Amino acid sequence: MDLLKLPFNQLIGVKASDKEAYLLMLPELTQYQNHLKSIHAGALFTLAEGTAGQFLINTFTGIQNVIPVVRRAEVKFSKQAIGAIYAKAQLHQCTEEEIRIGLNQNGRISFSVLANLFNHEDTLVFSGVFEWFVSKN
Repeated sequence: MDLLKLPFNQLIGVKASDKEAYLLMLPELTQYQNHLKSIHAGALFTLAEGTAGQFLINTFTGIQNVIPVVRRAEVKFSKQAIGAIYAKAQLHQCTEEEIRIGLNQNGRISFSVLANLFNHEDTLVFSGVFEWFVSKN
């Protein structure tokens, strides 16, 4: 699956990061601005959720025929997001091995991915924990 080809991500303008340390990004565009001239919460959430999904795609490339769905998200906006926004993700309170074992044994599993968003100065502006439910198709 190519996450960047999903219609909603294309509508929002989610891109592959132009900085090596990050997965995805939102370029600096005025269309993302809210009433405070910072990036709208909805655009940040979309970037974070997409980054968590891209992380799953990159991490579990060998697992075929699974359906991942976000079940829950808990987010924190820590600083006004201005300019281009960059995103990275990691597993949250679990390991890749635990996920693979659970999926193989039960055919489904729930686990969380932490997505962090940073401004062009690499300052954290948003963090979100996305709980995923993954089942074999």
